[in-house]
Amino acid sequence: MSFPAPKFTTGGREMALRTLVGEKLIFTQIAIGDGQLGSLPPAAMTELAHEILRVDISKIQNSTSGFVSVRGSFTNAGLQTGFYWRELGVYAKMEGESEQLYCYSNAQELAEFIAAAGSEIIEKVISIPAVVGDAENVTAVIDESLVFATQEDLTAKADKTLVNVTNEDFKAKADAAGAGGVPPEMAARLVYSGPAVPGTPIVIPQDADTLEHKTLAQILTDTALTGSPTAPTPAQGDSSALIATTAFVSAAIIRLIGSAPGALDTLEELAAALGNDANFAATVTNLIAGKAAQADLTAHIADAVKHITAAERAAWNAKASAPVFGTYTGNDAASRLISLGFTPKAVLVECPAGGRVAGGYSAESYGGLALPNAPAYPAFSGDNSKKPIVEITSGGFKVSYTANDSYGMYNPYRYIAWR
Repeated sequence: MSFPAPKFTTGGREMALRTLVGEKLIFTQIAIGDGQLGSLPPAAMTELAHEILRVDISKIQNSTSGFVSVRGSFTNAGLQTGFYWRELGVYAKMEGESEQLYCYSNAQELAEFIAAAGSEIIEKVISIPAVVGDAENVTAVIDESLVFATQEDLTAKADKTLVNVTNEDFKAKADAAGAGGVPPEMAARLVYSGPAVPGTPIVIPQDADTLEHKTLAQILTDTALTGSPTAPTPAQGDSSALIATTAFVSAAIIRLIGSAPGALDTLEELAAALGNDANFAATVTNLIAGKAAQADLTAHIADAVKHITAAERAAWNAKASAPVFGTYTGNDAASRLISLGFTPKAVLVECPAGGRVAGGYSAESYGGLALPNAPAYPAFSGDNSKKPIVEITSGGFKVSYTANDSYGMYNPYRYIAWR
């Protein structure tokens, strides 16, 4: 029967990606069942819907294109009840971990009936293509006792070039090689199956006419690897003489790069970012040395001599303000306060006629220039001259009239106040 191409489960996809960084993936078993797929997508499956039996893996064939072929076989011998073969799944695990469902396929309405034992003998060979990250890091738990062979296996065997060599020919070649050059058992057998002892010469056919003697040590040191040889991937951090596989090197590069952004994950990009300055550390150190120390900056900011206070700034700004011009009308009161909203530095009050003297023949003064702590007094020389008529107060200035004044009533006065 034919199943749709198996789909990754969530756990299977994660395991495939981990092979890219050198971790080893091991396929363990094939599971078959008769369950319906239902509403769950294959990616969400963690086990078969209804598993019937498990099949051991007999062969795994790696591909260089990121695929492997997982093979197993089963018969209906011992099967008590027939079933419709509808589900197919492959289980795998990472080295040292528990197995998980790796990929899953369901034939649905194309299910095939597998009869119980006794009615007929059924033998099935299962070959499942599975996607992996790096096929070199994939292996399987193989059951060597399984003997099913596919047409592909037989064809591969038939394509091998076979050379017929008699024992006599082999012995003649061995004798021509020289005394002691070949172990005695090799001279009597076409294929030597004994142990390879270091230092013992063995015979390696080079062509149809010559034999060359090499020791095991020579083979191990002189053999040039060609094609696509594989080797175990050492653990990260290993500094021994083990072969560094591509997976080992890739993982080491990934660890070196870490989470660096794409624009800074090579030495060339880092050098460009540093301005190609071979003495970048010294350059930065010199630049830092030319900066002011934080303690010096703090002391400078707190220096009241070098920096003015808010009150000083307000006072200076006030000095630059224009004087205030105004008028008020006399009300015949003995004294009154004229509010300015600020305490003036000087106030000049003028009489209605524009001068500072008024009041007829008495020549009493109703205006004048007042400074802080220096009020203006009337010009009259009598007792009234002892009474200030203009003086600065907080928030404005105060004006007063002499006791016998009759001219100050209801007259407009003008003033100039300096801040």
